[in-house]
Amino acid sequence: MDLNDAKRALDPRIEGVADAPSELLSRAMGHLQSAYERQPDSAATLLRLADRLFFRGSLDAARALAERALKAADTRAIQAEAHFQVARTHHAAQRFDLAYDAYQRCLAINDRHHVARYGLGQTQLHRTDVSSAEATFQRVLDAHPRCVEVLRALGYLHARLPNTKAKALEYYEREMQVLADDDYDDANLFLEAGLLYEASSAKKAKKAYAMAADILQKAGGDGGGAGNAIPELWNNLGVLAQLTGDDAAAVFSEYDQAALKCAAALADARQRKKSSKATSEVHRLESTLATISYNVARFYEHCGFFAKAEAQYRRLLADIPTYVDARLRLAHIAFFQRGCSDEALALIGQAVEVDSKRASAWLMRGNIELHRKNVQDARRAFEHVLKDIAKHDVYALCSLGNFYLAAGKSEQSRASAASSEPAVAKKAQDLSVQNYKRALEFFDKCLQLDDRCAAAAHGTAIAMAERGFAADARQIFQDVQDAATAGLGPLTLLSGPASDL
Repeated sequence: MDLNDAKRALDPRIEGVADAPSELLSRAMGHLQSAYERQPDSAATLLRLADRLFFRGSLDAARALAERALKAADTRAIQAEAHFQVARTHHAAQRFDLAYDAYQRCLAINDRHHVARYGLGQTQLHRTDVSSAEATFQRVLDAHPRCVEVLRALGYLHARLPNTKAKALEYYEREMQVLADDDYDDANLFLEAGLLYEASSAKKAKKAYAMAADILQKAGGDGGGAGNAIPELWNNLGVLAQLTGDDAAAVFSEYDQAALKCAAALADARQRKKSSKATSEVHRLESTLATISYNVARFYEHCGFFAKAEAQYRRLLADIPTYVDARLRLAHIAFFQRGCSDEALALIGQAVEVDSKRASAWLMRGNIELHRKNVQDARRAFEHVLKDIAKHDVYALCSLGNFYLAAGKSEQSRASAASSEPAVAKKAQDLSVQNYKRALEFFDKCLQLDDRCAAAAHGTAIAMAERGFAADARQIFQDVQDAATAGLGPLTLLSGPASDL
């Protein structure tokens, strides 16, 4: 019983074993050695020794003993266990095809060997057989509904499949419930869950990331080493604190933590820059530090501290002149806060020189030209986005829909004013109809791409009303109002400069 006692002693949740684990393991190995000397062909003893050698990392020796046990096995249960032992040595050595075959042989003998089935699922993932892996993990979960490893595997799998993010969260939440009473020290679960929650609930995402941060802080001790390794986590906490409406001091505190941890990690990585891995880490951390600085500037804007925001953006550009988003934010502040259109357009021009395919730069230019009443210049900017950059850009499509809607109204007014000149009035009326049709085409395309685009639905209703379809227009307005009341309206995360256009 010494080996089992040692396993129990290694589990911190189990009390009552007096001897130290190392002493128990030593005694257990002594008993196994004696048994092996007396019966060197005992399959049970060979498998016990193989098990110990596996956990010591002696994979080849463990596999050799498991193969000897397979030849000496006198029961199907021992045969299955021997195949499992062979499979996991191949698995640990990353010989996934050999492991897959050995797991299959184990399960052909004993289809209730759930540890082997779990290993089989992992090898199926390595073979990119995702549907089989899911079915395999699900069979294990049916037998062991509280198995955290399988819950984690299914959550991880669904998190990376299209349109199954909600299913992934179900598995992660089940794992959290199972672990709720334990002193759990694996931050990965909460990092994965937080990443998925970002798309649906900023509050839940923040809670999950906060749990991960707490675990990492405890793991790093006073130095916070484990937490410093991923300063992106504290940056995300800052963004989510902003989205959930935390007070400004709390948001700035999170960003300060992110900047301090990133700077500490960056200094450490630069000291180790001789290796290629460290060089890659330096680049990642430099990019992260720039993102944190940018987010702080965005929050200054959010709080109305535009001078501080401008100063922050300019410091960022002094370090990284090609940081296009920072230059676009300066353009936004220049025009919409200080009314300096020439300065704003010059900044946008500089951004386009750096990245001529940046749709947000052209969209901002179009928006500013609209405010300046330069409607044709605005139209050309939006058309440029659709023709040369992103033909499915919803903002550009909706903007052109509004352009043609305004043009339709203008021609309609001209037709009414020219009632004494039938030819002029008819031409204006025909142009009005054409413009309304064009507006509807753009709005319809928007709604095909995003059926929750309230601006496109609103524009459609106006165009329908202007063309005389009042009942249809009223129905669309009602649908938009119902969706907003039910909380189904469009939700926009402020993640880039285009969001404020």
